[in-house]
Amino acid sequence: MKISIRVIKFILLASIIYSCNAQENKIHEHYADEAFFILDTTCNNVDINNKKFNISIQRDRYNERMQPYSVVDSIDGTNSILYSPVTMVFRGQDNLIQLVQKYDFYPTKLYKGVSQDLSKSGRLYLVRSESANNAWVLRTHYLVFIDEGEIRIREIFKSGTLSFVAYNKNDNEILILNSVWGGGETAFEKHRQEIVKYRFDKSNSLSSQNIGITKFKYGNEMTDMTASQVLNQIKRKEPYLFRNINLDEYIQE
Repeated sequence: MKISIRVIKFILLASIIYSCNAQENKIHEHYADEAFFILDTTCNNVDINNKKFNISIQRDRYNERMQPYSVVDSIDGTNSILYSPVTMVFRGQDNLIQLVQKYDFYPTKLYKGVSQDLSKSGRLYLVRSESANNAWVLRTHYLVFIDEGEIRIREIFKSGTLSFVAYNKNDNEILILNSVWGGGETAFEKHRQEIVKYRFDKSNSLSSQNIGITKFKYGNEMTDMTASQVLNQIKRKEPYLFRNINLDEYIQE
C-alpha cells in the first residue's frame, strides 16, 4: 500500500504536535505538583498590558540535589521553607505556562501602582523585600510587561524601610522619597528627604530626575508617617521642590 507524501507530512506534524502537547502537560503538572512546591499565593485574571494571566507564587521544597530545605536555614528555626527559592509561574487563560521565573528566598508580591485590583488595567509591578536583621528592608521593584508577545520582567528601582513610593494616576510617573541620614540619626528620627521622579515612555523605558534634597527633616514609616503626609509637609515648607508637580495626582503604594 502506497502512502502519499501529504499523508506522511500530516502524520509527522500530528506526531510533533502530540509530543509538544505531552511535554507542555508534563511541565504544567510539575509546577502544579505540591510534592515539589508549596503554594504561597495564586493571583487569577491578572492584567498585563490588557491580557489576562493566572500567576502563582510558590516555594521549592527541594534543592537541585532533591534535598529538602533544612530548618537550619530559617531565621527562627521553625519554618523549613522560609529560605527556599521563590518560583513564579505565569499561565495564560488556556492554562498553558507562559513564563517561569525563579528568585532567591526573599518575599515576593505583585501589585498595581494605581489600583489594588490586579485584574484592572494599569502597570503591573513586582516587588521583592530583602530583610536585614529583621529590621532594615531593601525592596527591589520590577515592571512586568509584554514585549513582542512575551512576558518580560525588568528591574526598575530600589527603595528601603525609610522610603516612600507614590504613583501618579496617569500610570506613567513615580515619586520616591529616600531618607538622607545625618550624623548620629536613627531610624526613629526625622531625616532630610531626597526626592526622585521616574517617568515611563511609550516603550516602557524608565528615566529618572533628581528633584532635590530637602533642607528640613521629615518623618517616615518608622515615625508613623504616611507618604501623603510627608509629601504635603514638604510642599508647605519647601514648595519650590514641587513647583511643576501636582501632588493631588499621586497616590501611595
